[in-house]
Amino acid sequence: MGSLKKINNLFVKDIFHGYCLKRQSLSEAKRGTRHPNNRKRRWLP
Repeated sequence: MGSLKKINNLFVKDIFHGYCLKRQSLSEAKRGTRHPNNRKRRWLP
C-alpha cells in the first residue's frame, strides 16, 4: 500500500509539473517576453 501511494504521488507531481511548464510556455508565448520572476511563479496553479 505504501509503495502504491508513493507511485501515485510521483504521478501527480509529474502531471502537475507538466501542467505548470505548459502554462508557463503558453503565457510566455502570449507575452512574447521573459520575466526574471517567472521561476517563482511556475509552481502557482
